Amino acid sequence: MTFQPETNNLNRRYVLIVDDDHAVRELFSRALRQTGAEVAEAVDGIAALKLVSGRVPDVVVTDVTMPRLDGIEFTRRLRRNARTKDVPIIVVSGHAASGTIAEEARQAGCDAVLAKPCSIETLLSVVNNKSVDRLAAHQ
Repeated sequence: MTFQPETNNLNRRYVLIVDDDHAVRELFSRALRQTGAEVAEAVDGIAALKLVSGRVPDVVVTDVTMPRLDGIEFTRRLRRNARTKDVPIIVVSGHAASGTIAEEARQAGCDAVLAKPCSIETLLSVVNNKSVDRLAAHQ
């Protein structure tokens, strides 16, 4: 599957994908790389925090239900850290249809909630919009 770079230009954006499902990480990563993004992957919130301590991503895409540290607590920790408090966070979860999970994710500080399965086009559009919003805010 090839995506149109002109509609989803993430060239040189650093995106962190956090999901315990290898197939989901691989699918999202491949799609983002095809648009020019640099992608890092983590299997849970603990691994993601280690990556973030070295390099702050332009956008984070995270699942909610993961071992060791879930996406909600991971989001809270990013929001409490001065280096990462403004990083756009997109939650993509099979539980997002539940109003409770979506509300909890928003209260934790995420910027968008998408339900799995979500189309790659939707994911790319939201990631692109959030990264553009962040760039505009820092100029």
